[in-house]
Amino acid sequence: MRRVTKRTVTVVLAAAVTLGASSAAWAWWKFEGRATVEASAASIKPIKVETRDVDGLYPGAEKDLRVEIYNPNPFPVVIDRARAFARTDAERCDGDAISVELPDQPVRVEPGRKSYTLEDAVRMDEGVRGCQGANFRVTVLYSGQNAA
Repeated sequence: MRRVTKRTVTVVLAAAVTLGASSAAWAWWKFEGRATVEASAASIKPIKVETRDVDGLYPGAEKDLRVEIYNPNPFPVVIDRARAFARTDAERCDGDAISVELPDQPVRVEPGRKSYTLEDAVRMDEGVRGCQGANFRVTVLYSGQNAA
């Protein structure tokens, strides 16, 4: 039988520790796993459009229209269609006496509140009669979409 010396024990022990350490290092760097993330899509919220009253119209007059638009979304939107209709309760005055010219191209609206002035956008027809002192209500219909 062969004799076991201190040197042999030391070499065998060192080899075992080195092999064990390298296996532990390899196992330390190797891993597997799985993660699940939940997400939800935002919904577009309708924008709010408010206008200031237009006073002092007379046949042939053109007045500016002040518009405030509030976009509550965290992203920009585009107003791509807008139409205006005028009505009056005056007996001898037609709602067509007033016209409102809105932009014919899309309007990009950033998040938050913005003010715009549409120059000479409200007009009273030159040939109207019977509208003196009449009050008009202009309704604006608009639609848009996400611009992000």
